[in-house]
Amino acid sequence: MAPILKLSVLSFLTIGVLVAVAARISTVHRILALQKTANHQLEDALIEAITGPLSDKWIIILMDTITDSKFDLQKVLFDVHDSVNQPLFLLSSQPGWEQQLPPPSVLKGRCAVVLIISSWPSWLEDAGDEWSPGILFVIRLNSSVFTRSLLNIPQIQRAPALALTELSYEKSIPQVYTSFPLQRDENGQRLVKNLIGSWNDRDFNTKQELFPNRFESFGGEVLHVASDLDDYPLIYENEDGLDGTNIRILNTLGDWLNFTYTTTIHAEDEMWGEFVNGSWNGLLGEVYRGEKNITVNYFTVVYERTKDFDLTSSYFYEGFGFALKIPPPLPAWMSLLYPFSLWVWISIVGLLLIIAPVLYFLTLAAPSDTASNVSLLDAVMEVFRILVRIFK
Repeated sequence: MAPILKLSVLSFLTIGVLVAVAARISTVHRILALQKTANHQLEDALIEAITGPLSDKWIIILMDTITDSKFDLQKVLFDVHDSVNQPLFLLSSQPGWEQQLPPPSVLKGRCAVVLIISSWPSWLEDAGDEWSPGILFVIRLNSSVFTRSLLNIPQIQRAPALALTELSYEKSIPQVYTSFPLQRDENGQRLVKNLIGSWNDRDFNTKQELFPNRFESFGGEVLHVASDLDDYPLIYENEDGLDGTNIRILNTLGDWLNFTYTTTIHAEDEMWGEFVNGSWNGLLGEVYRGEKNITVNYFTVVYERTKDFDLTSSYFYEGFGFALKIPPPLPAWMSLLYPFSLWVWISIVGLLLIIAPVLYFLTLAAPSDTASNVSLLDAVMEVFRILVRIFK
């Protein structure tokens, strides 16, 4: 009896293990099927984005090395081939990928970057300061990469226009997020991850809908300004505190965008901002190192600064030139001489010497009572008047 009982227990255990394995396999197959469906939906979302709101931009598709096996990029390229007239570039996160990027001015102005990732994109740090996309569309394929942490990456936050899409297994449709790093929710948490809506080409058919203004309000943020208060008339101290053109601009912007600010008397090294020995010093150095948010003093626009800093539109212009003594006015007779070149005067004199005698003799030969009163000088002056048209 005991052997039979043991055999029954063993059979039940075996059946239980087989059922568990079968359930596990079924779950894996179901997850794989869901992932495949999810990737197809994300591929369709990318196609609709490229042919819709991003159709006027140069497209740079940047993906990590794992993405090739999960994302059918060939299908995307085939479907957008006939609909897009702008250039499309493909980059992979292999060593040296950052050297293939276009210049920062082109990357920021003419391009839209599509970032497709399946793992943590630590390789984005390789781009350094050359990484400055104006529009960044992130597609997250792997659920193990947390969206909030991903949106917190400085290289991703650097894009003024930012959107991220991923598949929600609960809704079985891609969800679209953006980030408002300067705004907070009711609990005081920053809105690093903010849902815009579920993907469809009707709700996201313009850039304004897909990439909402992330900095419409600063949410009461305190900005730290690197400043030098000895910069009249832009920033200076008076009896009432701070004043100057730039201070008034800051106050107006603060009221409009909802922020306050702090200032400094001068930079720690009391320098303005120069690129020395491979690094920035002074006020610009504090901004470059992230110690301050902005600087608003008098800075001329030079090429070195445009490479490392975002500059506003110029609102103050100053000209430099040489000063010379104004010469005395020319003599009156030169007003006749200067309007004509040397060759014109030679032509006039030549014509006078030829035409004036001819005209004089023709006048004498004419059957007229006044012919005898015409002199050679009269003929010369008549020809000269006709040529120069000043003696009338």
